Amino acid sequence: MDLVQDCGCLEYLEAFIVVDRSFEIELSQELHGTAGVRSDRRFEVLVDSLLGVLLKRFDARCATLHLISPPDHEGNRLVDEVLVRSVGGQRPSGTIDQLLLENLGSLEVPQLIQDIDPNTPDPILSYSVPLIDGERVLFLIEGDPERGFEKSSQATIQSMIDQVQVDILDAYLFRRQSRMIEKLEARLEQLEDVLAQQKIEIDPECDESNVIPVAEAFIVGEVSTVDPAMKEVLAQVERLRETDLNVLIHGETGTGKQLLARAFHDGTSRSAYCFEVVSCGALAPTLIEGELFGWRKGAFSGADEDHAGVFERSSGGTVLLDEVGDLPLEIQQKLLRVLQEGLLRPVGGSEQISVNLRFLASTRYDLQELVQAGKFREDLYYRLAGFVLEVPPLRERTADIPNFVQQFISEMGLASDSSKRFSESAVRELMVYPWPGN
Repeated sequence: MDLVQDCGCLEYLEAFIVVDRSFEIELSQELHGTAGVRSDRRFEVLVDSLLGVLLKRFDARCATLHLISPPDHEGNRLVDEVLVRSVGGQRPSGTIDQLLLENLGSLEVPQLIQDIDPNTPDPILSYSVPLIDGERVLFLIEGDPERGFEKSSQATIQSMIDQVQVDILDAYLFRRQSRMIEKLEARLEQLEDVLAQQKIEIDPECDESNVIPVAEAFIVGEVSTVDPAMKEVLAQVERLRETDLNVLIHGETGTGKQLLARAFHDGTSRSAYCFEVVSCGALAPTLIEGELFGWRKGAFSGADEDHAGVFERSSGGTVLLDEVGDLPLEIQQKLLRVLQEGLLRPVGGSEQISVNLRFLASTRYDLQELVQAGKFREDLYYRLAGFVLEVPPLRERTADIPNFVQQFISEMGLASDSSKRFSESAVRELMVYPWPGN
């Protein structure tokens, strides 16, 4: 919306400069009143005061601030936190839907939500301002359905929020830093407990062996751990490996999802047959169907002979759909039939082929978010997610670090070299390190 054209240039500028002097003074007083608040609480108090002034200025039913996460690799955002101030304890009338999140850029200029989504029943005034690292705050003011908002309201809210934007950012940064320090202190206490339990005392000055004392590991397949959370993951693998239940393995890149999938296959009744890994994100969309379902001679140019796809070749065994969230929607539909009926039709073929497979799937995405965004089929999700196995990242498996250090020493042939040792402080540093990419 063109504010100058809609409000009139003079009215727009006057609203910007003057707003309403009494509310400008009140806002300044509220801001001054938060100066003595404890620093780690100032953000909430400051926002609550600001929302109260906005609520009063616009005679509104409800005023909210939404903390919006940075965009992910596909540009999607999430609402991390909502702070509310309302009349009579009223709750906000609706939620921030995907349409609004996708239009955050346009909300850098105050707008009525009805201009973005005409189906919005109540008058809602919006304004979004940046924080840091791609984070944003979104202010929503819900007005009275009968009165709506004045023409100058958009300029007014921008002027009022701009007055305190720097204070909001400062208070938010301090809160974020305080919470980060609390998490680090908690992690440090955990690490000290782990170090004390494992009695790591390795020093270049000592005459003792450089073999690091480690806790007894719980091993399933090629995965070993002493970490309680990871032990539970491996226990779940052991419980489910002899079943044919489809399992969705969820975790960050580098957390060992393929090794866990292999553990589901090895040593079971299906281990006499193939274990195939399909890298869903690595195959070109034009090739995926043929690679999975196979093709018949003459199906397309270059198809000089029949070709059995992964599913047919692996019948009797296990297939891991690695990064299944990258599959195109049209392939998802055909995969669903294989999961439901155990039947597939090769490209260019007329016959149906019966296959007997156990399906495992892995993903770094939240597939339920992809379902809500229309990028992943809901029925396929529930077929794949007979059981969801959550794999913790390495930064949450700090108890395993000493074992990994010992394994590294052994694999690098350093165990016999007494000059190659890890000090306690070095192991501690490794345990505190966040391990991006795992």
